[in-house]
Amino acid sequence: MAPTAMTFSDLRNVKVLVVDDDPITRELVETALTGLHVLSVRCCPDGFSALKLLASFSPTVILTDIHMKPIDGFEFVRKLHSDMNPVRRQIPVIFMSADSSAETLKSALPLGASGYIVKPPSAEMLRLKITQAILSHK
Repeated sequence: MAPTAMTFSDLRNVKVLVVDDDPITRELVETALTGLHVLSVRCCPDGFSALKLLASFSPTVILTDIHMKPIDGFEFVRKLHSDMNPVRRQIPVIFMSADSSAETLKSALPLGASGYIVKPPSAEMLRLKITQAILSHK
């Protein structure tokens, strides 16, 4: 099945972790995901709280901002990929950022990201990137 062939109903069983320090962005993304019929969405304001949440929540995919404190998106992904739990290390990560500079993109690629979305993301872009990430990790 081509990545664009997944339907909204296919996203019902997807669990998404949204990591972003901007509450408006978190709400926008959560609302868009709900509109895509994603039934399980959790949000965290930074990489540190996301790492703690991963002890009790097993997302199918992670959407993370890059520029956050105390742990930015790059450090969050490094820590995620060094996790002792092999399942957590394999969770697809999609970076979201208003920063589309070549330098930032160059820094994101070696971290094994499954995608990159320039904020603010549309519902269709979220659906497409999440679908691609899931299908490429099967």
